[in-house]
Amino acid sequence: MNTARGRQPVGRERGDVTRYLCAGAYLDDAFADRVVEEILFDEASAVAPAPDVDLVAVVHHSLAAQDLHNRRDLRLTLSFLLVAVAAPLWLVLLLLLRVPPRPAARSRSTRGRRLPDGGAAAGVATAAGTLAALTVLLGLTVTSLPLTGFASWLFGSYGNGIPAALAFLAALATAYATVVRHDLDVDRVLRTTLTRETYDPRAHPAAPPQEWIAQRLAAIAEARDGNVTVYSGFSPWAGYPQALVEWPLTVPLLPASDAAGSRRGPGGTEPFTVPQLVAHVREQLHRAVHPEGPADAAPLDPGDPRAVLVVEDRVFVNGTTVGDDERFIRDTALAPAARLPAEEIERIMLDPTGAVRHHLAVQLPLWGGDIVPTVFLHFATVGRTLHLRLVSHLLGPVRAGYHRADRLRGPLDDEARRGLLLEALRHTGARLAAAPLRADRHSRFESRHDRRMTEEIKAMEEDPEYDYGARTSIRAMAASPVCHNYFQIVDAERVLSLVQRHTLAAVAEFLDARGYDTTDFREQQQTILNQGIIQQGGLSVVGNQAVGPDATAIQHVPRQGGAGTPAPAARATR
Repeated sequence: MNTARGRQPVGRERGDVTRYLCAGAYLDDAFADRVVEEILFDEASAVAPAPDVDLVAVVHHSLAAQDLHNRRDLRLTLSFLLVAVAAPLWLVLLLLLRVPPRPAARSRSTRGRRLPDGGAAAGVATAAGTLAALTVLLGLTVTSLPLTGFASWLFGSYGNGIPAALAFLAALATAYATVVRHDLDVDRVLRTTLTRETYDPRAHPAAPPQEWIAQRLAAIAEARDGNVTVYSGFSPWAGYPQALVEWPLTVPLLPASDAAGSRRGPGGTEPFTVPQLVAHVREQLHRAVHPEGPADAAPLDPGDPRAVLVVEDRVFVNGTTVGDDERFIRDTALAPAARLPAEEIERIMLDPTGAVRHHLAVQLPLWGGDIVPTVFLHFATVGRTLHLRLVSHLLGPVRAGYHRADRLRGPLDDEARRGLLLEALRHTGARLAAAPLRADRHSRFESRHDRRMTEEIKAMEEDPEYDYGARTSIRAMAASPVCHNYFQIVDAERVLSLVQRHTLAAVAEFLDARGYDTTDFREQQQTILNQGIIQQGGLSVVGNQAVGPDATAIQHVPRQGGAGTPAPAARATR
């Protein structure tokens, strides 16, 4: 993952990433629509996990943002219809106004951005005057055409083109005022509820009263606090990007040699179960963060990033395999269960076969939850062999534009208001042209949901391999392609290295204490620990994995001896 020279603030306090996603719903129409359409509407689907994110809060704000956007679109639709009634072919001008505007000129300051000065108002006035002149010119042009009857109405040439020109200018002026009003409303919401000082994680906008929405929000809350990932497709890592690197290790469970070099008999080893090994690794990882306290020690200072280490059980299962599994499918809900009891998780640990697998998820949200390095650990014993798999992920930040709330200071002043006026001018045309279709789609909110769920329920009843799996996640919808600060990558690498080292040390300690030979395991361990992060050109290379546009990486790992087992080979994904 590359590092961008971002101009937006970065997260620093726990809960920041939830704020950013809530703000993104108001700032980005497409994001709010996707949350509602792909997460809320899809009642039968599992919900992908989103570390350190309050999914319920994001959905509540997405519904509120969509309602705010719809009020804007309804007003813009009236402006659109005014032109359509007066001179339909003048709507072509609106389509031309949808061309993306060129970026605003940079400030002369090379180290920051200034708000627009008084010249911005002059720029708005100049643009309005130019548009008025072009409208008059167009009216004169169509008036000169020899048109009558229906064609005259289409081109707006009747009445010397004056009615059409006035309607067009009135529609644009009204549309601009509507967009300005909407942007001021969004700015007010950000300043009063979504800055770091004003955000209350317990206060959400009210959701619509429909019963199905309340039930779906309950399912989303269960997934937020759950321990099950029901995924769709091939990769089980729903809610996470592709793995940076995967390390499979195979350890023969042989008795350790005594001082004379001969192996002890089978009686010299103490049998163990996978749940016992998982409990030991969990305890040691907690002790790595709380070295002076027990595994369940109270959190450190909340300002200390070590205080948010999360070590939890997580079960992965493919969505096409749960249709007849009573552990996941319930009569009281359409979506599969997102939480299993501890006894069931232990049974899954003891039987690591089939489509249901247990992993120990170790993650430490950093930079306000914007960066979440995660390692999934899978343990299994087959006969006299221990299998261990470490899969490392780096969940990157949300889009920089969603951090906008952190740039707002106090109430809206005149300079900031001028900036909003100029920004509204740039995107009025595009929003006016898109408004009718958006308003029509929102007007069919209930009917679209009912029609979709009718089809889903029929498919659920008829298809024994109906896919209940999560196909996307809220964080994936808002993911930035780059990190916003160099040290975000440094911190993530530090955490991934810490988890890997302490996990391998804990396994070695566990096996040593029970009399097993760890010679081969320690050689494999050293191979893993020798891999690190290298900055190479514009890429971040993690182990033998290059992360970046069209990235490739080749790494030759020397084979290690010991017990006839080859050294582990990193499996990198791109």
